[in-house]
Amino acid sequence: MSVAPMRWWSDRAIEKATARIGRSVDAWREAWGCAAPARIECVREHEWTGASHSPSAPVLHAATFDALFGLRPVSAVGGELAADRLAQLASSELREALRAACLPPAGREDGDDAGAARRHRWSGVLVASVSCGPIRIVRLLDAASVEAMLAAEGEHPRSAPPRARAPALAPLADALQTRTVRIRTTLAAGELDLASLQALALGDVIRLPHPLDRPLAVQADEDPLPCVAYLGQRDGRRAIELARGTAHTDSGAAS
Repeated sequence: MSVAPMRWWSDRAIEKATARIGRSVDAWREAWGCAAPARIECVREHEWTGASHSPSAPVLHAATFDALFGLRPVSAVGGELAADRLAQLASSELREALRAACLPPAGREDGDDAGAARRHRWSGVLVASVSCGPIRIVRLLDAASVEAMLAAEGEHPRSAPPRARAPALAPLADALQTRTVRIRTTLAAGELDLASLQALALGDVIRLPHPLDRPLAVQADEDPLPCVAYLGQRDGRRAIELARGTAHTDSGAAS
């Protein structure tokens, strides 16, 4: 059985990853003269409670237009402005800057891999959220990407390799000998008409079509055992006697 190491980044490591992404966004803001303040947040994936998806390219282009040039003039609604092309270029450069900061291909925008397993507490996956005025981008960073980002920042968190298979501390039979197992036997099913069922009272006896010499099937925790049983009594209590063989066992539904 393969064993994967548990990954859990310290607060310091998460701060380093956040700062790396923040510098990338600040460089983009300076290059494009974006006055909107930026807010970067990195959290462990299972702790993330924000939006689950990044905006589509057209939505991001529109948000970038608003961040760089303000609201679109009413007279320009439905038409293309020269600023539209600049906003498209700026939004593309922002995405590329984030990819470079997150060291692809491990980093990806949330929603790009919808089939991936999510919310693993010890997976080492981080969610990075970038807000800059109306711009909102969410990226999913797997453990390998985060480790590479930290290494680029001079951080080398220790990750112990999976422990090699160790010898057994005790034989399996000895380790399990004190475990409690529920034994179940099943009698042949009987039938009652509705009137008889409604007339039942405490102390009544229901005859079952199960001869005493017919063996019973035996199960332990729903798994059949390689033996049969017979009805009996011991010390004034009902009991079953186990015997070898599985022939002629009954599989009725009543017990």
